Amino acid sequence: MKLDRAVAIQMTLQSRVRDIVTSAQIFQITHAEMTDRYTALFDQYPKDLPHHVRAYIRGYYSALVDSLYHVNLSHGYLWEGTVYEKYESYPEPLKEALRHSTDTVTHGHYWKASLATQQNRPFFVQ
Repeated sequence: MKLDRAVAIQMTLQSRVRDIVTSAQIFQITHAEMTDRYTALFDQYPKDLPHHVRAYIRGYYSALVDSLYHVNLSHGYLWEGTVYEKYESYPEPLKEALRHSTDTVTHGHYWKASLATQQNRPFFVQ
């Protein structure tokens, strides 16, 4: 593959990856949905796409997802329909459950905007 073609594909992929992450913020989709959209991108391009283009896009995607954790996502525990983010706000039964085992308590990363409206939209739940 010629270099100018590889650079053009890289620029297109970069834009499409940015669109995926931006739409994830807007529509508050899960990590699995976002990963499916990301992996489907490469199916549309030639198999001989240079390794440096794939590596660049992988790094770019990773950086954008990491930035979500700084601004848009928050870790919390789901307890009786409410997500608690800060230890000080945990009810006593939740604190007691966490002391014994975290396996019984659902926790993960939630969209901050959804927590403000009590929708509790998960990004990634463990």
